[in-house]
Amino acid sequence: NAAEDGAKHGDLVGFLACYEVNNWYDASTGGAARVDGAFYFQLGRYREAKFAYVYVTVLSDDRERAANSVYVGKIALT
Repeated sequence: NAAEDGAKHGDLVGFLACYEVNNWYDASTGGAARVDGAFYFQLGRYREAKFAYVYVTVLSDDRERAANSVYVGKIALT
């Protein structure tokens, strides 16, 4: 249960995917509430990119405070 882990009702998930070519990135600063427990995001389809490097953070509902971002891994784009 996310609420038991310190989540506040209005917390939001922040998301950043960086690609290895042309300094491209996709980002979202409020695509889902943290307490939802899931976040679905459609990555861009860049033909030259083979991988996306993904970072997440948690933002306050007013977007005034953010936790340190966490690198969650490399995703192969197929």
